[in-house]
Amino acid sequence: MTAPTTAATTINRSSFVTGGESLRVEDLHVHYRTRAGLVRAVDGVSFTLAAGERLGLVGESGSGKSTIALALLRMIKPPGEIAAGRVLLDGEIDVTALPEAAMRGVRLARIALVPQGAMNSLNPVARVGRQVIDGMRAHGVDLHEPERGRRVGELLGSVGLRPEVADRYPHELSGGMKQRVCIAMAIALKPSVIIADEPTSALDVVVQRQIMATLGKVQTELGASVILIGHDMGLMAQFVDRLGVMYGGKLMETSATRPLFKQPLHPYTQVLIASLPSLEGSAELVKIPGQPHSPLAPPSGCVFHPRCPRAFEPCPAVVPPLAEVEPGRRAACLLYEPVQAAARREGSRNQEGGTP
Repeated sequence: MTAPTTAATTINRSSFVTGGESLRVEDLHVHYRTRAGLVRAVDGVSFTLAAGERLGLVGESGSGKSTIALALLRMIKPPGEIAAGRVLLDGEIDVTALPEAAMRGVRLARIALVPQGAMNSLNPVARVGRQVIDGMRAHGVDLHEPERGRRVGELLGSVGLRPEVADRYPHELSGGMKQRVCIAMAIALKPSVIIADEPTSALDVVVQRQIMATLGKVQTELGASVILIGHDMGLMAQFVDRLGVMYGGKLMETSATRPLFKQPLHPYTQVLIASLPSLEGSAELVKIPGQPHSPLAPPSGCVFHPRCPRAFEPCPAVVPPLAEVEPGRRAACLLYEPVQAAARREGSRNQEGGTP
């Protein structure tokens, strides 16, 4: 399985990841209680985010990507709820256990969001500079007028905007400029984790590249970690260090980006990559068979088995765990059960024999 041509420009960023954990998500469940029944939007998701790392979450619409982003920020509103799990920020803060007043102090200062649809996120009747300052004031940073203007100018300059943009209203800016303003607002208090939820949607490809370059630049300057959410596999291939593939509220596969594109493990990842157009040949595009299931009635066993071209007898009955198949690569698929079982047996023998 070959990667899309955009993957050829991927930069090896292993030296940028500084070690340690910025974020740890443990068995996260997010439910929506509707009149029609219970929707398990996120169903037992676990992952880690290293300091300085860029992690991508990709999958079809409705797979749970944006719900995870809202859960990490504790912005799930009724009838939604975080039903179970923990979210540890910087190894010390359990986001799920914080009172709301304390959580307001964590948002923007420790974990920030670059939202999808900048025009809908910015106040149309407030000038850009005031909106940048408002977030800082909410965290007790109340600068005097000369210092305020200088700080806003610095933030706008860091994302490639002129200081005079501070005096404009959002409708006076282009789509790319509005998205840059949102990035400037997100980094105002130098958070350790930046969540970018489809930050380039509705932008043309040239502006998309500029926005991602800006995001990468400010992330490197801050030493922050980034979670990039989207469904553009080509964009993911160019930007992230590691990728998590989601389907039906679950993680199907996690891997470093280059090995995942070169040899995807999970059948869903395989057909997802095979469905991408390529400039290297004229092969017919692969279509993922069937339709996504209703979130009110997920299938038994593996949630992907009704659409999986490699499904076999145990798949409708057994829920596969997300387990290590190769070093640093995990997949939730029963095709790899012998590998996973052998690893578990080897680990058990080492423990019994005292092997470290």
